[in-house]
Amino acid sequence: MEGCSYYLAMALVELIYGGSNILVKISLAENSIQLSSSFTAACYGHAYTSPTVACALSNVIPSLTFLMAVLLGLEKLKIRTARGQAKVAGTLFCIGGSLVFTFWKGGYLFKGFVKRPLINMSVGEMRHVKENWIKGALLILTSDIAWSAWLILQAVVSKVYTARLSLTTMICFFASLQSSFLDLFFARNPISWRLEWNLQLSTIAYCGVVISALAYYLQTWCISYKGPVFAAMFSPLHVIIVALFSAISFAERLHFGR
Repeated sequence: MEGCSYYLAMALVELIYGGSNILVKISLAENSIQLSSSFTAACYGHAYTSPTVACALSNVIPSLTFLMAVLLGLEKLKIRTARGQAKVAGTLFCIGGSLVFTFWKGGYLFKGFVKRPLINMSVGEMRHVKENWIKGALLILTSDIAWSAWLILQAVVSKVYTARLSLTTMICFFASLQSSFLDLFFARNPISWRLEWNLQLSTIAYCGVVISALAYYLQTWCISYKGPVFAAMFSPLHVIIVALFSAISFAERLHFGR
């Protein structure tokens, strides 16, 4: 039963991350004026593409994490074994798929699950940010590289600092300092600092409470016992979650290249 708990925990983590992708995209569409001056690489990638694209490109995270873990000696690669060959093949498959996804849309494969979106979110509402497939994908890939490095760092730190709640608290604290420092340079408009009772505030609360308080703790707990590659392998799960939600709620049509 203990072995299953790690899988259930990471499945819940990916469900939480999938929800954040949807909320961030909607929030950006409804609050483009306030948010346009303070975007980060995760946020700009969402604005330039779609939630499904952002999630699908995260499939490269297991490969990047595996490569970093091998280079740092955290993961052993036995190329002559079937398991080692499967890891190499999976790494090449993920990276190749991400490149295809970035540079080739292809034709439409599905007509769509619904005729009209349940949530109206047109690209025209993003007044300061226009859709740019390649630029958005490259920004998201940059964010994925940073995420993979963060998973590796958690694995290293958890070996010498086993207090997971304190570790999660410190991660959130220093992330707040980092974000505040960057916003002092990129969000100089006082309007962008103003909070109102809208979807933007709900998105901030969701990311702060559900992701920072719950998902980070569960992820750190799994990494401390199963390693960073184990946690990274679950990244493709929220692609399915977001793709289904986007197809139904936003009437998003999936390209053949996706």
